[in-house]
Amino acid sequence: MGLGDKTTILALFKDGVLRPLEPLDLPEGARVEVTIDPLGLVKRLDDLLREIHERNKDIPLEQVEAAVDRVIREVRGQAGLPALSQV
Repeated sequence: MGLGDKTTILALFKDGVLRPLEPLDLPEGARVEVTIDPLGLVKRLDDLLREIHERNKDIPLEQVEAAVDRVIREVRGQAGLPALSQV
């Protein structure tokens, strides 16, 4: 991984500090952008949407995404969790 390369790593949050689980090839003091994605949920959901679409090519991807979005809202509401737009 060099400066300018995008990569995904695993990290552990402990004592208020996010610590990579593997060494990073970055210069000291390098600034990076961090996206928090517990358990890789974003990628897993994206992979699932693509798999559903592949199995149902006659259904537009936007329609599949809307149906999944509706179910997520329903489940979050039943669990008493805020809408994703409020997180």
